Amino acid sequence: MQDHDFEPASLSRRSVLKLGLASSVVLAAAGIGGTLSGCARREQAAAAGLRCLRDADVELFRALLPVMLEGSLLAAPAGQAQLSGLLARVDDAVLRLGAPAQREVFKLFDLLHLRPTRWLTTGVAEPWREATPQQVAAFLQRWRDSRVGLFNAGYLALNKLCCTAHYSQPEGWAQLGYPGPLAWAYQSLNS
Repeated sequence: MQDHDFEPASLSRRSVLKLGLASSVVLAAAGIGGTLSGCARREQAAAAGLRCLRDADVELFRALLPVMLEGSLLAAPAGQAQLSGLLARVDDAVLRLGAPAQREVFKLFDLLHLRPTRWLTTGVAEPWREATPQQVAAFLQRWRDSRVGLFNAGYLALNKLCCTAHYSQPEGWAQLGYPGPLAWAYQSLNS
């Protein structure tokens, strides 16, 4: 039998603190990464009256739509009904995406909902319902003009969802100067 000489590990107070700090950083990063990748995601119910968008997504689009469609929305109180209709169209657009695209869109939404990542990526620390139109406009402009391709892609996804919702309804056609589909062509295709 061999004798092993074991020396007791010497951990200084500073080493213990460094280990604790490093462990905390790793756990926090793993938690954020897991949340963004959907590991910790619970299936959340859709917001009332919608089939796909969650309550937090509705708050996000209630902040985004007036800024993205500035000058195109009606004034209150008709604007609130128009905004509800636009939310339903965004919900429908997200629902009709393929499963891979839908997962990516929800990752983007989750990134924008989680306070630390929202603050780091958009500069908006407040929840979306408390964000000012100026904060939202600054965030959108920063993402649109960013040199980081992921921010550009995120901006384009949000922009397409908002614009598709608006310009797919007859009220939006008039702003484009589009009279709508030809009645005879529409009837012949749908009869």
